[in-house]
Amino acid sequence: MTDFKYGCKKCGAPIKFLKTKAGKCMPVDVIEMTNLNEAGEIEKVYINQPHWINCPNADDFRKK
Repeated sequence: MTDFKYGCKKCGAPIKFLKTKAGKCMPVDVIEMTNLNEAGEIEKVYINQPHWINCPNADDFRKK
C-alpha cells in the first residue's frame, strides 16, 4: 500500500492520485494508522488526505 509511483514536483513527498467525482486527479498523502478492531486485533488502516494540507508549496499549484 505504501508503494508510490509519484512524488510531488515541489516538495518531493511520495503521493498518489485519486479521481474526484468531477473526474479530475487529486494528489493525496496516504497515512498509515493502526486500529484496534472489535475482535481486539490490531489492523493497519490507510487514510487518504489531500496533499495540499501538508505541502509547504501548495500555493504554487493554486489557480490564480
